[in-house]
Amino acid sequence: MSTDADSIQQAPTAGPVWLELFFDLVYVTAILLFSTVVSEQKDLAHIAILVGMFVAIWWIWFLTTLYTNRFQRTDTTHRLLVLAQMFFVTMFAMSAREGVQANGEWVSASYAILCALSAAMYLRERLEPGTQGAIARSRSARLAAAALIFGSAVFCTGALQSVLWILGLLVSVIPVRVGPDRIRDLTPLNYDHIAERMGTLTMIFFGESFVKVAAMVVQGTLSDIQIEALAFEFVLMFAFWWSYFDDIPRAGIETSRFLPWLGGHLGLQLGLAFVAIWVAKFVSVKGHASLPEVAIVPVAVAIAISISALALIGTCTHRHPRRGLLILRISVSAFVLIAGIAAFLHPSVSLLAGLLIMTAIVVGQAILADRALKKTSIVEDCSIQ
Repeated sequence: MSTDADSIQQAPTAGPVWLELFFDLVYVTAILLFSTVVSEQKDLAHIAILVGMFVAIWWIWFLTTLYTNRFQRTDTTHRLLVLAQMFFVTMFAMSAREGVQANGEWVSASYAILCALSAAMYLRERLEPGTQGAIARSRSARLAAAALIFGSAVFCTGALQSVLWILGLLVSVIPVRVGPDRIRDLTPLNYDHIAERMGTLTMIFFGESFVKVAAMVVQGTLSDIQIEALAFEFVLMFAFWWSYFDDIPRAGIETSRFLPWLGGHLGLQLGLAFVAIWVAKFVSVKGHASLPEVAIVPVAVAIAISISALALIGTCTHRHPRRGLLILRISVSAFVLIAGIAAFLHPSVSLLAGLLIMTAIVVGQAILADRALKKTSIVEDCSIQ
């Protein structure tokens, strides 16, 4: 199956424009709202629905970024469309905050409008010559179909509404394919720009992780355990920032592996969000409670997912050789899981000891990865492993 991105060659364009950065601001709110709702949930099914909802607006962010990258519009009409998107992203997130079941109509309506706005963006480029226009028409049609499906979900409830949500999201994600062959001769997608934009969004997740934990700290009287949790989160996010930004943005994107690169970023960002959610729960602990009472295993799982996603992203860049970094990151992910389970099985391990163990593992990974990076080079369009 061909996609928009895996069949397009690179060309220089401007980096992220101010409008794109302004658009990103609404995701600061959305991430915080979704993380707050998830942190209050105990039902795994409901958490899964909330994650799916976030993936849906994450997809809107990507489609808007891809549109700007390909067509580079910044005129008044486009700005108004972006402004409307920002409003309905917020409405969508707020609907989740009040409860998916209680606000199913608002969830459906707001996402239907988001799809319609994205469809309108692409429809404006329908008269572009060659495959550019064909891509715009095809993507616009799929987004319009998704908007109709979500619009129909407004009048449904229960399982049928959920089925329509899934169907609508799948329709909006369907890859654009023009002609029997992959698209080669068109205005190229700038992979450097995509890497910058994804780096910016990842940075927002780092910042939101600080905000999530700090917000929990200020809700009560400052205690030793709260200071420890906040310090843990700062050091942990710094280690992830070090590993990511010293490697991924500089290494570019191997065009044939764009989809795994994209999926890896989604996994990394969700993992970072869940790390913050679970660390924030430590703040509610009174004294140095035993680790099973403060969910050390979910923290270990979230950290392992983040590192594994980073490993996946690393296999999709122009950095070679990649084997060493891949083995390091996968090994560290496994070690984190083992450490979390071991801590769970030993109630005598204090919360402080557990936090220190997790911090040491991730920081150690960042240091070893930094050394491994010095033994690599960035080589485009080669088959070196």
